[in-house]
Amino acid sequence: MAAAKQREQPPQAQLGNYRKLLESAERLPRVTVARGDEGYFRGKIVEAAVAAAKRLDTEVIVHDGADPDYDAQTLMGDLATLPMFASRQLIVVRNTESALAKRGKDQPPLVRALLAFIERGDPERAVCLTASSMRADHALAKAAKKAECPVLNVRRLYETAPPWKPDPRQSELALYVGIRARELGMPLSPDQALMVAQATGNDLSAIDDQLQRVKRSGPEKLGETLGFQAGGSPFAVADALIEGRSREAVSGIEALWRAGMVQRDGGRVVDGRALAAMLTSALVRGTRQGYAAAVARAAGAPPSEAARLAGVAGAPRTVEGFLGRIQKRPDPARWLEMLHASSNLERRAKGGAGVDANDLSHLALQWALFESSAAKAAKR
Repeated sequence: MAAAKQREQPPQAQLGNYRKLLESAERLPRVTVARGDEGYFRGKIVEAAVAAAKRLDTEVIVHDGADPDYDAQTLMGDLATLPMFASRQLIVVRNTESALAKRGKDQPPLVRALLAFIERGDPERAVCLTASSMRADHALAKAAKKAECPVLNVRRLYETAPPWKPDPRQSELALYVGIRARELGMPLSPDQALMVAQATGNDLSAIDDQLQRVKRSGPEKLGETLGFQAGGSPFAVADALIEGRSREAVSGIEALWRAGMVQRDGGRVVDGRALAAMLTSALVRGTRQGYAAAVARAAGAPPSEAARLAGVAGAPRTVEGFLGRIQKRPDPARWLEMLHASSNLERRAKGGAGVDANDLSHLALQWALFESSAAKAAKR
C-alpha cells in the first residue's frame, strides 16, 4: 500500500527550515530553488543565502532579469566558468521567468546552463534561483530535488481559515502575523494578530511596517496605531456570500469599495464597475457549480463524483471547502434560485444599470437568512 502523501509545510515554515539549514552549513547548497508568487518570501530566501555566503567568505554575484544591465550571456558565462579571484561563489538568479519557460521540445539555453551547473556539482559554487511562476515539475526543480537540494514553494498565504478549522484566527495570514510579531519581540494575542491581518491585507512587507509601528507604541494601543490599508478580494467575497457568511461578506464588500483589490504586482483595481463585474462573475460560477453538485448528490452521486461533475478540482483544501457548501445547502432548488439571482446581478453589472456595494450587501443578508431557514428546516 502506497504511503500517504505528506502535506506540504506553509511557506513561512519552509523559510524557517532553510534558515536553520544555512546556520549550520559548512558550505552553501549546490542549488536553491525558490518558486512561488510571494515575492516577500523569495526575497527573504535570497537574503538568507547571501548572509550565509558572507559568513562563509563566499563571493556573491547577482543576475537580475529586471535590471536594465542584465545580460543573459554574461549569466551563462558565469555559470560555466570558474571564478578567477574567489575560491567560493554564490550566483543569485532572479526575475528570469521568460528565459526559464520551455518552448517546444528543447530546454531554453538558460535552463540547460543551470542543469549543467547542477550536474557538475562543484562543492565551492552555488546558485540561488527564484521564480514566481515555476511549476513543481519544471526540469530545474526536479534536478534540484534529485541532487537533494532545497526546493521551496513560497506561494501567497491563505487569507481564509481552512474548512476543517473555520476560525478566522487560524488562517495562514493571521498565524503568520503572530509568528512575525514574536520574531520582532512583541507577542500578540490571536485576536490582535487577526486584527493586524485584516487591517493590512495580504502584503507581508506592509505587515512588517504595521508591526514596527505597533511595537513603538505598544500592543495595548493596537487599535489606535493600525492604519487600515487592506483592499478586498472579489473572489473571497463571492465565497463568503455563497457560503452565507454575511458578516464576512459585508466586511469584504466594504473593503473592496473603499480600497479596491490589490493585484499581485502591488497595483490596485478601484473602479466599482470592474470590481462588480469580477465579483458577480465569480458568483455565477460558484452558484452554477453548487447547483450541478447538488443535483448530482440528490441523484445519489458520492461527494467526490459530485465535485468532479461540477468541474471542481485542484488541491484537497479547495475540494473539501466546496463540498462543505453542498453539505450546508443540499437542496438543488435553492442553488438554482441563487444562480438566477447571481445571473441577474451579472447582467446588471455588465450592462447600463450597474451594481454597487448596497446591492451586494442586500444579497449577503438575503442569502444569510436563506442559510438560516435551510438549517432550521433540516432540524425539524
